[in-house]
Amino acid sequence: MRVMRLSWLFIKLTAQYEMQYRLNFFVQLVQSSLQILTGIVAIQLVFSYTTNLGGWTRPELFVVLGVHLALGGVMRAVIKPNMEQTIREVDEGTFDHPLVKPVDSQLLTSLRTFRVWQLTDVALGTGIIIWGLSEFTGGLSFIGLFVGGLLLACGATLLYSMWLIMTSSAFKLIKIGRLGELVTGSYEAGRWPVTIYPIAMRLSLSYIIPLGFAITVPAQTLVDRISGKDIALTVALTVAFAFVSRLAWKAGINSYTSASS
Repeated sequence: MRVMRLSWLFIKLTAQYEMQYRLNFFVQLVQSSLQILTGIVAIQLVFSYTTNLGGWTRPELFVVLGVHLALGGVMRAVIKPNMEQTIREVDEGTFDHPLVKPVDSQLLTSLRTFRVWQLTDVALGTGIIIWGLSEFTGGLSFIGLFVGGLLLACGATLLYSMWLIMTSSAFKLIKIGRLGELVTGSYEAGRWPVTIYPIAMRLSLSYIIPLGFAITVPAQTLVDRISGKDIALTVALTVAFAFVSRLAWKAGINSYTSASS
């Protein structure tokens, strides 16, 4: 309960700050709309030459696009700004503040910043998912929708864990800010199912940067084209990434020395 209260407090405070700049909502809406338009045009262009892409139909690719946009909104609203702020503070030697608080430092650094307008991507991405599912002719099941929702949570956890592992390396390395740009750029590859990529790239996007399990697998579940084995593997990988990221964080803060040390 204490964690939930603290989380809500951070969200409320940062949301109040963001609400002062309401023009940002319209800017974000335009950016998100352009991103959706670009994705839809790309899918329509592909299907003007073929009836499927690596076994994926057009409605199914709309679902992948929606999952990509929604999880990207979560990443840009909560995960990325907090991780980037932590990296800056570690580089400058001013990370003492979260460490002296009577709250778990990982929790504190993961929640203190919230970009509320990025939730536009989450809302629009959800709309694209619903649109894609409405055109899906294979029939929808409640179990598929329920498990798909759970795997979307796993996807968000995988993205968070990946960012946390990278952020933890800032305690050992110098100036890793550009590594975040690499992660952000790589995320765009998740706009398409990883199954359409060559095997080497598919493995990289599944087990190094886990976009396959974060984006493609939830989309497959929503359209009922996944096995129980893949679901179990996704859950197991999520737990493994979360565990490793926690260990990396603990090792990082144990080696941290501030600018005044």
